[in-house]
Amino acid sequence: MGNVKRLYSLSVCALLLGMICTVNAQVAVSVSMNHGNLMAYEPVFAKVSLRNFSGHPLVFGKSEMMTGSINFEIKGPRGELIMPIDRNVMPTISGLLIESGKREEIIIQLSRYYPLFNTGRYSLRAYISHPQLKKSYQSDRISFSISSGIMIWEHMVGVPDIEGKRDKKEQIPQRNYKISSLYDNNRNYYYLTVEDDTHIYSVRRIGVEMSMSRPQCEIDRLSRLHVLLATTPRIYSYFIFDHDGKLEHEAVYRKSDTTPLLVRNLVSGSVSLSGGELAKKGVDYGVEEDNSFGQIPGSTPSSEAQKQLQDAGGTL
Repeated sequence: MGNVKRLYSLSVCALLLGMICTVNAQVAVSVSMNHGNLMAYEPVFAKVSLRNFSGHPLVFGKSEMMTGSINFEIKGPRGELIMPIDRNVMPTISGLLIESGKREEIIIQLSRYYPLFNTGRYSLRAYISHPQLKKSYQSDRISFSISSGIMIWEHMVGVPDIEGKRDKKEQIPQRNYKISSLYDNNRNYYYLTVEDDTHIYSVRRIGVEMSMSRPQCEIDRLSRLHVLLATTPRIYSYFIFDHDGKLEHEAVYRKSDTTPLLVRNLVSGSVSLSGGELAKKGVDYGVEEDNSFGQIPGSTPSSEAQKQLQDAGGTL
């Protein structure tokens, strides 16, 4: 019985000590990732939250007494320390002001500073320091994964010479469009990758995978990729990407008396969307926050659309 009481007392002391350390921290630091599972070569973002308990405003400037900094400790799939790409080019928070008792959030693209390319599981911790603080403060360690996904469609295209500047004797440059599926946060997501033999031009998450549904993809005469993706049973997202992966057009459609469909003109080589009708944001569809910190249009039904279906006894 005495041993049980002693263990209980030690546990309580440890808990109180942890609470005291938290209370006495002059800056509370936490970090989160844009995704728990990322596609290889996808931009990797970290959101760092800083709350100032020092009793004084903290200014991160360029003078000697204000040159605070933010640093990261990243460990790779084998537990190795991931070193910066260039120690002379590191994340900066110069210009940041945190009022006493207030919280500020910073979004940093980690993949600009660290080589986060290999597939596997990584761990991350953020550190904050400032000349006015007696010591640096750190976040809890979090984990994320980088994966290659499952490829479901690809197509090789030539890069068009729109301005007519290319030497006719030169080989035509090529691009490879790939659509892949990747599991993250209890859902499968579609990704577009644009690459050639030596470069990755774009990797971006474009929508949510639905059961028994695949993206419809067509290439037009300018080598642009048209993608029509069902994001709910009634809502479709329509994208047009150029050969570098730049988004040229984006729209959201809904089923009407007809279903949206991509149509390719075999004579002119043009691609157009037929059927359905333009959907209204907030009425027909909502958006899924994408922590990268953007949004995926059409991936969730709007609250109004959900209510209408529930009143009618249906589901989305």
